[in-house]
Amino acid sequence: PPPRPPPPPLPPPPPVVRYPPPPPPYPPLGASWNAASQIQASGQPASARTVPVLLSPPPPMTQSFTPLLSAKPMPRQNCACIHDVIVIGSSVAFGQSAMGNRGWATLLAEVLKSKYSLEVYNAALPGSDTGAALETLQGVLAFCRPRAVVIGLAPANEGLRSVRTLVDAKRVATYYLTGLWKIIQTARLNGAAVMLGGVYPNGKYQPTPHAEVLHQIQADMMSWTYPVFDFLAAVEDSINPGQWKPGTFADAGHPNDLGHRLMFSAVDTTLFHPVKLPCPS
Repeated sequence: PPPRPPPPPLPPPPPVVRYPPPPPPYPPLGASWNAASQIQASGQPASARTVPVLLSPPPPMTQSFTPLLSAKPMPRQNCACIHDVIVIGSSVAFGQSAMGNRGWATLLAEVLKSKYSLEVYNAALPGSDTGAALETLQGVLAFCRPRAVVIGLAPANEGLRSVRTLVDAKRVATYYLTGLWKIIQTARLNGAAVMLGGVYPNGKYQPTPHAEVLHQIQADMMSWTYPVFDFLAAVEDSINPGQWKPGTFADAGHPNDLGHRLMFSAVDTTLFHPVKLPCPS
């Protein structure tokens, strides 16, 4: 039989579209970050770009109060929402890789229930980046106005674990901090206090650029007027920056039971005292 003709060649792949990073709506990320030069490098004049108009950081929701001395649960003060605290985040906040998904956010919910009679709804979804988390929060706020929103996200889901250069890592940081700030504003505009889960390690991070930028992100978050739970101090290996402490991780991106307990130890539960968390007006 005659030989079969060769198969037709495959079509060429579509061109890669690279979008320039948005200008940061917060103090620049490190002295080397120059938003103006990034705008010029994108080929677009600054006048052609739409700069988002963001609110200035609102004053903190909490003040100094005498800590609750009794372990007796406080009587519940009913608000417009059955849930007092909403957790928004990704797989670690969801509790992935903990036994029965009983991660740091679940441990927090148990303590707030027993100590302050506060109800916690964990709306964290594995794989969420800041854009997906914002959509989740908007959906929750459509039917519920909580006292507080806890945000537990990771720049790894924004793409930090995949970049190889410091320039690309800083661009990811810009996206992450910009998205995080939008979530904060959405919560604040709905009358909720905001508390931030800090960044945490990943087994795919290298000292440079990943761990270097990870710590810069943490420093920027701590310069804002909101409480930050310092997960890095709890679970980062002191010898290998950006890596989990030995024995605290289930895989590259997720802590195990011990890791979740250590992350929960970084949460100051007294911030959730009902006196500090009035019902949204």
